[in-house]
Amino acid sequence: MFHEIFSADNRIIGQGFEDTISCLYKEYARCIRAVGCKIFYNHMTQDEWLEFEKLNEFKIIHLMRRNRLQTLVSLAIAFKTDIWQQTNYHRKIPVDRKRVRLEPENLIPQIMQIENWESETRDRFAHRDVLEIYYEDLVNNFDEIAEKAIRFVGAERWNSNRVAYKKQNPESLAQLISNFDEVSEALRNTPWEQHLYSSTDVNRSQGHASK
Repeated sequence: MFHEIFSADNRIIGQGFEDTISCLYKEYARCIRAVGCKIFYNHMTQDEWLEFEKLNEFKIIHLMRRNRLQTLVSLAIAFKTDIWQQTNYHRKIPVDRKRVRLEPENLIPQIMQIENWESETRDRFAHRDVLEIYYEDLVNNFDEIAEKAIRFVGAERWNSNRVAYKKQNPESLAQLISNFDEVSEALRNTPWEQHLYSSTDVNRSQGHASK
């Protein structure tokens, strides 16, 4: 599994698509059943996404988060701390070090942008083999969801004990957002007000709505 090979940290966005994608096509040991990478919505230009769409051998795992506000908070914390993943081997980051301020006037446009990216991705790969996974489900039921993903890409065996990653920011949004009252006011009486609650509450409310 390659990491974010198309990100701006590894290339100039819009340049070197062929060179970047070629690393996924080199020869691997016979025991390797699947090869892939992680691509964010904004890691490629529209023209590059069109090129990627032509590569029909790729299966798409579309990882999303129901609570888009938590997506924005996690991203802000990662930029602030320069820590982009947490494993069992890392010390827990104190909440005071992680607390971030969000600009209330930017929240709704940013959340809508995420929703637009999600919709565009569904449309882009509507004719393809796609597995949609939500981050909240992965956290709450890791083995089952991961097993589904592993089998989806054609692998047969995996060892969950070798996965050392863990949830980076388990604290509540009220603890992580320094201006939580302003954020609450900005989202009040909007379709995204539910994002202020815990992921457990969001899942419960969506579950009732779907019945």
